[in-house]
Order: sequence, then structure tokens, then C-alpha cells
Amino acid sequence: MRASLSLMPRFNYAHEAADKFLMQLSVDRLPFNPDTALKDIGCKVYTYTEVAGHNHITLRDVAERFGSAEGCTFYRPGLDEYIVFVNDVDPSIPRLRWTLTHELSHIILRHLADNTADQLENSSALALSNIEREADACANELLGPSSVLYTMGCLTASAISETCFISHQAATIKENFFSKCHGYRCSRTEVLLLSQFDTYVQGHMIA
Repeated sequence: MRASLSLMPRFNYAHEAADKFLMQLSVDRLPFNPDTALKDIGCKVYTYTEVAGHNHITLRDVAERFGSAEGCTFYRPGLDEYIVFVNDVDPSIPRLRWTLTHELSHIILRHLADNTADQLENSSALALSNIEREADACANELLGPSSVLYTMGCLTASAISETCFISHQAATIKENFFSKCHGYRCSRTEVLLLSQFDTYVQGHMIA
């Protein structure tokens, strides 16, 4: 088992993994589409409504079985197959997009592939929290790649929310990140990603 259940969340790893994934799928414009991305990697997605109807149980029962009111991901090691379940009742579209991207991030970061179900179940609360924080960081970068937004001049929460089709809360996290930057310095991976987004960026510069 690789050391993915670390004592500290690997934010840099999550950030770079997101950018590499965007390049892998040749994503070159915003907003990012998690439905298409999950389909492109062959991941099946089912809603809580579908699960409830198929098993003749309530939506609350589904959430309790999965241990989450929003969504979850299961991994079948023998088939190297992922299945994502998402609660489709009542959430706003930006929230639903965030949940799907968060679950996709667990797949990208190999949280399930590199750790058995027993290892995850017996992990400390801190280790599990770090996994969730890594997935959040990866999702934040997938939905709003920092180098792209910074180059466009898309730096305020309102502009980020509108451009990336994410909640104001998620956009504020990105705005706060930019406010602490004294000139954004792109990594080698980000330079490559920017070239992929070049046409989009040039057509969506914010004065």
C-alpha cells in the first residue's frame, strides 16, 4: 500500500493531479463537465433515486447505507471498475456538479485503488479527513484551474462562480487563494495546461 493515508493532506499532489487529468482528457474550456469526464473514464453513475426505486427503499435508507447524504464512490478491484452514486434530490446544479467532481477526485487520486476497504474502514478520523480534504482540493482545481483563471483575470468570487458554474462558497475559496498570491507562478504542468486552454483564455479575458 502506498502512503496515501498520510498525516497531512497532499494539496500539491491533488492540484497537479487535477491539472494532469484535464490535460489527459484534452479539456480546453470552462465550465468543466464532471458528467462527461466520468463517462470518458468508463465510470458508471447512478442516482440515489434510482437506487431507492430499484431496492424499494427510501432515499433516507439509501443515504444511511452509503454513509453520505450527498454521494459516494465504490471500487471493484477485480474489475478495476468504479461506480459513483449521487444524491439527485434537491441540491442546486452547482452543488451537484461539486459532488460529482469530488467523487471523481477520489478516483483520480486513487484513494480507493491504493487502499482496501478494510484499510479505509479502520483508518483514523484524521486520515479519512485528509482524504476528503485532498478530494476537495482536487475538485476545486478541476472546476476552476488556477492558472487559467489567473491568466484570464478571473479573480473575484462572482466572476469565478459565473465562469466555472460553481457555488459562491466554492468560488470564495479560490478568490481567497488568489488574494494571497503575489504574482501567480505556474508550474511546468500548469504551463502545458495553459497552452491547451490558450484559445479559450484569449477569448475570455476579463479587463
